[in-house]
Amino acid sequence: MSRRGERRVKCEVEVEFGDSQEGFIVYNALKPDIARAPLKRARLDIRLEGKVLKLTINAQDLTALRALANSTLKYLDLARRVMEVV
Repeated sequence: MSRRGERRVKCEVEVEFGDSQEGFIVYNALKPDIARAPLKRARLDIRLEGKVLKLTINAQDLTALRALANSTLKYLDLARRVMEVV
């Protein structure tokens, strides 16, 4: 529980790519944006294990979790679509 008695919330997402190189490309595309994001109520951990990209979001509340999940998944989808074009 947080200091104000609120429950923290957590979301885990795993995305499997066709091969580890695709996962590596998307991981490196997302990492700089995630490192620069000013996060006050939520935290995002991103890691690559072989061809699986694992995202873990820990937030103080559902609103913060949803906001971070939406923006992260949009970045992920954009990176995936760019790879399809290139």
